[in-house]
Amino acid sequence: MAGGLLCVGVGLVVMVAWFVRATVILTFGSKNPMSFNTALAFVVTGVALDAVARKRPRAALAAGVFDMALGLTVLAEYVFGRSLGIDQLIVKAYIAAPDVVPGRSAANTAVCLVLTGAGLLVWSPWRRRRRPAALAAAGCVIGVIAATAVFGYATSDPTAYGWWHVSAMAFLTASTMLMLAVCLLTAAWRDSEVRQAGLPRWFPMLAGALVLGLAVWQAIVGRAVAQGHISQSNFTSAATALGLVLAGVAALVVWLAQRAEGRRRVVVATAAQRVQAEKETRDSEHRLFQFLDVMPVGVFIASAGGQPYYISDEGERLLGRGVLPGIGGDDLAESYGIFQAGTDRPYLTRNLPIVRALRGLRTHVDDLEIHRPDGSVTPTEVWGRPVYGAGGEIDYAIIAINDPSERLAREKIIAGQAALLELAYDAIFVRDPDGRITYWNASAEHTYGFSRAEAVGQMSHVMLGTQFPAPLAGIEAIASERGRWDGELTHRCANGRSIIVESRWEAQRGPGGSLLGFMEINRDITARKDSEREALRRTAEIQALNASLELRVQERTVHLERANKHLTAFTYSVAHDLRTPLRGISGFAEALVEEYGDRIDEEGRGYAGRIQAASARMGTVLDDLLHLSWVSRAEMELQDTDLSAQVTAICDRLRAGDPGRRVRVTVQDGVHATVDPTLIRTALEKLLENAWKFTAGQQDATIEFASTEVDEAPLACYVRDNGAGFDPAYADKLFQPFQRLHGPGEFPGTGIGLASLQRIIDRHGGRVWAEGAVGYGATFYFTLDAQDTLMTDLPVRPAEDSPEGSLPWRVNPDSQPHPVP
Repeated sequence: MAGGLLCVGVGLVVMVAWFVRATVILTFGSKNPMSFNTALAFVVTGVALDAVARKRPRAALAAGVFDMALGLTVLAEYVFGRSLGIDQLIVKAYIAAPDVVPGRSAANTAVCLVLTGAGLLVWSPWRRRRRPAALAAAGCVIGVIAATAVFGYATSDPTAYGWWHVSAMAFLTASTMLMLAVCLLTAAWRDSEVRQAGLPRWFPMLAGALVLGLAVWQAIVGRAVAQGHISQSNFTSAATALGLVLAGVAALVVWLAQRAEGRRRVVVATAAQRVQAEKETRDSEHRLFQFLDVMPVGVFIASAGGQPYYISDEGERLLGRGVLPGIGGDDLAESYGIFQAGTDRPYLTRNLPIVRALRGLRTHVDDLEIHRPDGSVTPTEVWGRPVYGAGGEIDYAIIAINDPSERLAREKIIAGQAALLELAYDAIFVRDPDGRITYWNASAEHTYGFSRAEAVGQMSHVMLGTQFPAPLAGIEAIASERGRWDGELTHRCANGRSIIVESRWEAQRGPGGSLLGFMEINRDITARKDSEREALRRTAEIQALNASLELRVQERTVHLERANKHLTAFTYSVAHDLRTPLRGISGFAEALVEEYGDRIDEEGRGYAGRIQAASARMGTVLDDLLHLSWVSRAEMELQDTDLSAQVTAICDRLRAGDPGRRVRVTVQDGVHATVDPTLIRTALEKLLENAWKFTAGQQDATIEFASTEVDEAPLACYVRDNGAGFDPAYADKLFQPFQRLHGPGEFPGTGIGLASLQRIIDRHGGRVWAEGAVGYGATFYFTLDAQDTLMTDLPVRPAEDSPEGSLPWRVNPDSQPHPVP
């Protein structure tokens, strides 16, 4: 840069001197002035050297073209002996040495300009490998020519600075050219330092130029001395100066060699370190790539220019492609099939995460998809980051690529589950292992009164004031080991009210089995607990009342048994006490007829007969009453009984007692029942005797016995006849004592038989009813389900000493006639 500025300064001074006619400056050191064109070339060259020092090499190309064109033009003028009109193009040359074309640069100056232009032209970027040698060659030749001219002026030898006796290089031009040669050699040296260690390859060229210069100088000086152009003293002075210059050059060469050797060693050590560092970097990079290859996300790394540098195995799977060489950032979307999600539009290049990362931006997008070569489409989620170098510049960009399909599916499932949890009736919340609430559903808000914003982040057991049935650590240990825990807890609501909840804890675990927390499902059972307590209280009260009632029932049972015994005794007493007067009445009526029959007319004897008949009938009624009392109180002995056999035996007895009648009897075989044989035979006798009696007026009398199905009764039977029948309107009187639907003149009887039948059937746990119509016969149904032997058909009134009649009536629910099905 300094040499360039000096060249510019010298050139500008000379150009100004031409304009202002400063001949002192123009003829400094010699009678030959520097031409205006040469000064202009120095200015252009100096600007180019300054631009090169500022790393703007293209300015050297323009200056090289100018210098070479100017030099070649001047040489052409000398060769062809003609002026091309450039010598005084800008300024009229008003001063010139004898025998020199005014304003024209010297021939040796033109050669130096051509060499300078060539050196500047090789500075262009496409000649970098040979640039130092070319610069050194140009500098050496220019230096020899300029040094020869300078020594010529020092020894007053015109042949050293003037060629062909038609031109001469000005002293100021030679000095500036010598400085320009040093600049070119310095540039060559610095350019070589960047590329290689030790002495540059062109260094012998400098020694050759020095030898060449000495030889040329020796020849010129020797000839000049021989021809007497210079004196011996001038020659001695010149030789001394030359020796000093050579000593300086030798010292410079030694110093440069030592410096080059030191630099070579440093470069060798640095190169070894660089090689080791590069090896370690490659190894580290290889290990890094191995780590990235096993990651579950794809990794894509691009260099600073956007070129793909590395793609992990998962990245290749997601993208469907590996590293594509020869593409840049503008080609990434098209080359890797990156599209806007859900469309067929390529993703904008400037919005690509890798491109944004190269601009220093951190990026996260989930709106792109990859169209792979096999035709499949993969939605992706991408994170992008820049990678900075040691100097703070962006060296790489890295992106992480993930296929969010599974995550989105899980999120959809979780969202659906969360929606279901929101619809759940139970209060549900999730807490982490520390007890902090992370989820709180709508039912929890309703149950406890705490909003979701108030609950999330709170310690659940502190906020709810939980009362545990066991230590919390033990409950959590059970839930963690077994996966769940069930129990009852007491919680405090937002309004301070305590509730009891039926709680279930579910342990929540991660993919690796680590405990993530617990889900609590709580149902408010406070009302149920209150109802249970109330039910227990009422049960206790009922049990107390039942105990008191049982005691009273036992007391009333004792009273009842005593009353029954008294009633039995009374019945027998009445029956026996009434039989004696009846026998007396009947006996006296008979005696009256036998002894006083001749004194009594026919009407009196009729009255006496009627007295005897009434007495006999009264005796029958007493016998039936005693029988009714017996069937009501007789102790039952249940056993399996063949009802069909009993019916057949009764019918045989009836036929034997009335052999003149023709009655068709139908009996179903195999009808069995668990009954008291004696009582059930009495009941069957009542039914069959009635049927026999009421079919007396039928020519083809029929009686039928069989079983049937009625409701859910274990056994139902019927006795059907085609006798006189009865009016259904009076069916409710059939089983009442002394209630008859036919007069004594039509059919004999006391009206006690069917009442006895009903008592017997009632005691066997069944019921009896009848169907019929006048003139169309009758059907009597009965069911059997014998379970006890106690008489339960008599109503019992409370004792007169019972408090406020607290003991209700007890009546056998089946003691009343049942409706006909």
